[in-house]
Amino acid sequence: MTSLVLAFVLHALPVRRDSTSARPCAPADTGHAPVAWGPALDDVFALLAARHPDAFARVGRRQFSIELDELRRDLPRLDDAGVTVRLMQLVASLQDGHTQLEPAHDPAFARWFPVRFYAFPSGLYVTAVDRPHRAIAGARVLRIGAVSAEQALDRARSVMGADNAWGSRENSFALSNATMLCALGVTDDPGVMTLDVDAGGRRQTVRLEAVHAADGSFDGRFRGEMFPPFREDSIDWVTAFDGRAPRAFRMRDSRLPLHLRYRLHYFFERVDGGLYAQINFMANADSLSFAGFTDGLFAAFDRQPARKLIIDLRYNSGGNGDLAAGFAAALAARARQPRWEQVYVLLGPKTFSAAIMLAHAIVAAVPEAVTVGEPSGAGWNSFGDPMEFAIAGTGLRLSVSTLYHQLARFDDVRPYIPINLPVVMTAADYFAGRDPALDLILGSGDTRAITTILRVAGPAAARRVYDARHARYATLPWWEPVSERDVNQLGYDFLAQGDRDRAVGTFALNADAFPASWNAWDSLGEALAAAGRGSEARAAYQRSVVLNPGNESAQRYLESHPPH
Repeated sequence: MTSLVLAFVLHALPVRRDSTSARPCAPADTGHAPVAWGPALDDVFALLAARHPDAFARVGRRQFSIELDELRRDLPRLDDAGVTVRLMQLVASLQDGHTQLEPAHDPAFARWFPVRFYAFPSGLYVTAVDRPHRAIAGARVLRIGAVSAEQALDRARSVMGADNAWGSRENSFALSNATMLCALGVTDDPGVMTLDVDAGGRRQTVRLEAVHAADGSFDGRFRGEMFPPFREDSIDWVTAFDGRAPRAFRMRDSRLPLHLRYRLHYFFERVDGGLYAQINFMANADSLSFAGFTDGLFAAFDRQPARKLIIDLRYNSGGNGDLAAGFAAALAARARQPRWEQVYVLLGPKTFSAAIMLAHAIVAAVPEAVTVGEPSGAGWNSFGDPMEFAIAGTGLRLSVSTLYHQLARFDDVRPYIPINLPVVMTAADYFAGRDPALDLILGSGDTRAITTILRVAGPAAARRVYDARHARYATLPWWEPVSERDVNQLGYDFLAQGDRDRAVGTFALNADAFPASWNAWDSLGEALAAAGRGSEARAAYQRSVVLNPGNESAQRYLESHPPH
């Protein structure tokens, strides 16, 4: 339970002016002409205001303008790298994972340290590194340069936008950029990184030197945590998994854990009692289109149905959302007469953008699908479809969301997809090759949806499972045991069938799961009244009226059924 709680305490970061260094961090020989920062700042603000559907929804236009004016006043004391980082922090403060500023074409930022970091709930770890430093692959990072690993991570996360705390956790990527770390005040020398690590219980200090790469692009953040942060073929990289090279994760190596076996586009494989499909990109692979993959997956299922259909989107950062429709149609066609016991959708902080659209399409096709894992990098309703703009004379590239995708109700403001079965991937599990989410699904416990259990086994069985999950997960704000609307509909189905006992049990569970919902209590009151349990119906209706004094149907019942 501790690791589950730790996953939640990460929070979105405000602009951190105090972390930006005022000393020169960019080399003097880049050939970069002096930057006219005043017009550049104007361009960034104008593009955000003109192109984004609601750029300042989360930070406020006035607050953003105040921060921008403060940056203008600070320009004389900052070098170009310092201004770049401050401006990146300002854009990141919008808390939109699709709206980013990055030094993609600034040669000053085309210097990288040959190491890749990843933030687990328990701390920051090395997941890939150049071969001369292979001894620290898998090590926990204690300090980077002059600051603790936690401070360094906070500063690195401040330059990259995210929709929520879990998406922000993915932004350890910036720690590999040499100029960035200097401008953030993490390192003193823009060419050298000193790392203090705990490698297998042994503390050691290593020194890494920056190398020149093709550019300062942050595109590498969308590659898996075992891949280098930049493209440089001359460096021999190793990962924390038996010293394997990153390319091993592109070859579907059966010796690797199933969830790490093939981190390219998509694949499926039989597992004990189930059919597992991992979809990592919403895009067409050169060798197999997404439609071809979909056809192959469901043809395999039709030939040999599986009790558990598991769709893993934990490593899917997006792509073309239009591809989701075909997958959903194939799933919906089989949902009419399902030959599975349960469908599962695995989610995590990397699940983002078009992957959110695919997750929603799956849940829409199979409303009883169970979400498993950690919260996604964005919610059902979020900004997307970014356009890219070059900021003249700076080498900066600005990505700006251009659409607001509303996949759920307009009032669903949760910045993540809620999880029915929470499972956090810890560093210990990851490096040991364990997959606790898959282990839970394939284990002996009942992991079916509460609605499935209600429909198949009745309220008493569903109550036992709900109570067990409540005892384990109730402290997690991102746990949602079941959809209130789906349980409510199921209760009315039972009522229409004349099964009043099942209806009462179903509505009672819904009221317990969502005690602040006036509608859940109203429905319970209706079922109790139908079952002839007048005093209990009164109590339920009274609770509904307390929560919603405008509930006229409850008021009418209470007036027409006075207490005895």
